[in-house]
Amino acid sequence: MFFDVGTIQVSDILKLFQIVALLSGSIFFIFNVFTGYRWAAVSLEVKTQREVAKEDPSLENLAVTINVKNNSKGSFRIKEGNFIVINFPNSEEKIYGKFSGLNRYKILEKKCLDFSRLSKEPYAGMGPGQTSTFTGLTTVPKDVIFIVEIALLGEVPFGFKLSQVKSSVVSFPSSLSS
Repeated sequence: MFFDVGTIQVSDILKLFQIVALLSGSIFFIFNVFTGYRWAAVSLEVKTQREVAKEDPSLENLAVTINVKNNSKGSFRIKEGNFIVINFPNSEEKIYGKFSGLNRYKILEKKCLDFSRLSKEPYAGMGPGQTSTFTGLTTVPKDVIFIVEIALLGEVPFGFKLSQVKSSVVSFPSSLSS
């Protein structure tokens, strides 16, 4: 018998702990399999292009283009996408930009997304294997090298984890590119 009333053996306690350990390990394994399956696999490709602004020759228009590809088995919903343009010699100078169609949150100084203002706009949804392209435009001083940092926030539908994808690229002046 497993437990006799009044007589508990050390082997009985050992069996009880083994059952508890087996159940705990099973629950942990199932939880990790479920959350791993629900993880978003997204790739991000960034391109920049600069041209002298026609309105002011001392400025350049900086176009930032991102290609987002959903590599996961399920859908992926993009909640937000923003970029920061950082002056390379002087990292105190920052220009904040937004991608067209993804204006739902704002980037903070810490390069994180601020969840203080939520939006009721729908997500930009992506199916399995689908690629989406988003662009943003800002004006920067001419003949200065910039670092462009991109932050993209999204989630798997019915998931409870948000995924944040970050990337950066160096943008050289148009005078050096020619």
